[in-house]
Amino acid sequence: MESWHEIAWQKWQDDMTSGLPENVRHALEEMDGSSRAKWIARLRHNITPCAKIMAQYLKTGDKPWVIAPGLQWDIVETAHMVFIAYPEYLGEDPLAMAAIGLLWASSDVTRIEAIVKKLGPTALYACYEGQLPSSLHTLFGVLWQNYIQNFGLDEIRSEVRQFFSQVTVTETPFVTISLGSMPAYAMYLEELTYGVVPHETSGESPKDVPAVLTALHYVPAAERPGAALLAFKAIEGRILTDQWQRAALMEKRDGVDRW
Repeated sequence: MESWHEIAWQKWQDDMTSGLPENVRHALEEMDGSSRAKWIARLRHNITPCAKIMAQYLKTGDKPWVIAPGLQWDIVETAHMVFIAYPEYLGEDPLAMAAIGLLWASSDVTRIEAIVKKLGPTALYACYEGQLPSSLHTLFGVLWQNYIQNFGLDEIRSEVRQFFSQVTVTETPFVTISLGSMPAYAMYLEELTYGVVPHETSGESPKDVPAVLTALHYVPAAERPGAALLAFKAIEGRILTDQWQRAALMEKRDGVDRW
């Protein structure tokens, strides 16, 4: 016979998850009791638009991502879904929120390559800006070693060097990945410095999201919160524009226009 505590516990779970999509509820049931309770509590809070747009930009892999604010970084991967929590106080900064994808990648080199394909060398800055835990040895080692091999130390700020010194990356087996070229961020940095949303000379949203993120990395700390909002608006504009353009493409099949 169930105790009243067990009945109350089940009722709380049912009440808290009643508004969630069915697939999310099923994925929560795959967790143990304490983990499930923690994630149910987190999912009661809305994520920031910035966290949402960055997760949307970085999303890869077969499983859906469920993002929630929390006190610190956390990730649980069930058989059908990935749950990722980010530090709530960083939720308005797009470069910090780029760490969502890096946490998903963790120690899987194939995943790291997939995220780096979207971030380029900026992935290194995202580790620092998102203050990812130093326990991610493989991630830190792969990004640091490949960055140094390709670009040297000249562009790396002292605080970033200090952050990566938490991990003895020399103990990480060297794995070569393609970081791509360094983004051309100077124009976007100038726009952020002047307090305007980064844009192309034509007025369009920036074509290079990593370049906007890199520019944000070099904004002085005192100006960072305002610049983060401007950078988010620029990135959101680019992503929404790309989505609209894809949706507007017509396909002619068997004489029928399909959208």
